[in-house]
Amino acid sequence: MQNYKKMTIDDILFTEKNMKRGVNKQCTMFEHMINKIKKSKSLSRRLKYAKQALKIANNGSTRYYSSYDIESVFIEIAQNNSVPLSSNVIPNSVLHVASELYETGGHTRILERWIKNATPGQKNSLFLTRNTEIPNTVKSAVSEHNGEIIIPDETATDIERALQLRKIASQYERIILHIHMDDYIPIIAFGTNDFTRPVYLFNHADHRFWIGVSISDCVISFRDFGREIAEKYRGVKNSFYMPLIIESNPIQVHNNITKLKQNLGIPINRPVIFTAGSAQKFRPLLNMNFNTFVNKLINHVPNVIIVAVGPTLNNVPDKNIINLSVMPHDKFIQYLNCADVVIDSFPFSGGTALLDAVSATKPVLSLKCPTGQLDYITKSIAYCNTVSELVKRTYKLIKSTTERKNNLRDVKKHLLKDNLSAWVKRRDLLYTKEITHSVNRFHSIKKNIDMLDYFMFQNTCDIKRKLHIPYFFDVFRITHAGTKHYIVMRCRMRRVK
Repeated sequence: MQNYKKMTIDDILFTEKNMKRGVNKQCTMFEHMINKIKKSKSLSRRLKYAKQALKIANNGSTRYYSSYDIESVFIEIAQNNSVPLSSNVIPNSVLHVASELYETGGHTRILERWIKNATPGQKNSLFLTRNTEIPNTVKSAVSEHNGEIIIPDETATDIERALQLRKIASQYERIILHIHMDDYIPIIAFGTNDFTRPVYLFNHADHRFWIGVSISDCVISFRDFGREIAEKYRGVKNSFYMPLIIESNPIQVHNNITKLKQNLGIPINRPVIFTAGSAQKFRPLLNMNFNTFVNKLINHVPNVIIVAVGPTLNNVPDKNIINLSVMPHDKFIQYLNCADVVIDSFPFSGGTALLDAVSATKPVLSLKCPTGQLDYITKSIAYCNTVSELVKRTYKLIKSTTERKNNLRDVKKHLLKDNLSAWVKRRDLLYTKEITHSVNRFHSIKKNIDMLDYFMFQNTCDIKRKLHIPYFFDVFRITHAGTKHYIVMRCRMRRVK
């Protein structure tokens, strides 16, 4: 008798063929809007098409990372509108520009730490292009460094916001953009050669399409992954590397792991693999399936325990899995302390969990992911190119204390290269560069479809079941950047090989 298992939505909707078709369709829509921008003689129409193209590009993958045709529309608006600029510059001053800030997440932490670690006596102010809540940590950092926070009036138009930004920015020595991918206010503000202060853009969304290349005198990347994309596909001519400011609080290492395991209900004499992250980070992408990795590992180490905080790992024997929901940090650290090896999430790699693991003196492994990883991982022995390699290295770490020590030593060595003092040195070098602002024409390169395109497509789809007839077929509708795809699932069971 043949074995069958129920097919998941992902099995049907997110095959390589379907995703490739979806990416190409979105690319065609994007290029259609670009052609409309080029052909239209009316600025108002070009603006309409530019916003539509921007919306398409920011809701998935168009095989482009930038577009001068979109930015040229906002440059034209910039050059059609003027405002008196200050001839006096505040000595030793920096103006940070952001779109929105959040209580959690790396985006806001980068801005906050940049200001917090400013040189003594330097004025660091913040301009927000959108009306948003400001975390107290950011307020404190700005206040401690002689700065002020400027938020345009809620009723201000885009042009009014941009001109206010241009006027205020003319008083500062340098401008640093921490903006969102679709924020065109800075282009209207700095898209004119009348503005002469250097403008730096921090490339925080390096795996996504974004605008701002034309006004960036220097693009700052925090990893090789982002710098390579910027230079190869975005048309960036002046790039600069700066590591992230990593602040990892020392983790309390428990001396009595046996007792800790007993308290948490973890078997004492079995090896423990720990992983953590939001469920979305573990969503299967073609052959990148965390469940597959777990089951392959169990074949090598039948008594292994997988502790997963965040995702729910299915199709794994109950005796091998402990699924846990998100928990307070102190409880999280207790489970982390019980681990023999910590595995990074995939297909979407994590960040904080690995830093906590290294701080807790745990060996770590990370699989090559579409969205890339930080350099301290990619340059260390923790980096694995394939699932098979990840399984083999996990097995070695479980079996050998020496392998675990070597792993931790190598990862720490690369991590310490990007410490706070390294960041300060790179920042000081950046600030000593003689840069004058100019508006740049650039050329974008269309890339071949790869796993990152599939990842972006899958994670920006709105999936709805339209019709269900038991035992016959299901119809699903995928809405992706305004495009509807209908997929028919004729048989809801498949043979297990």
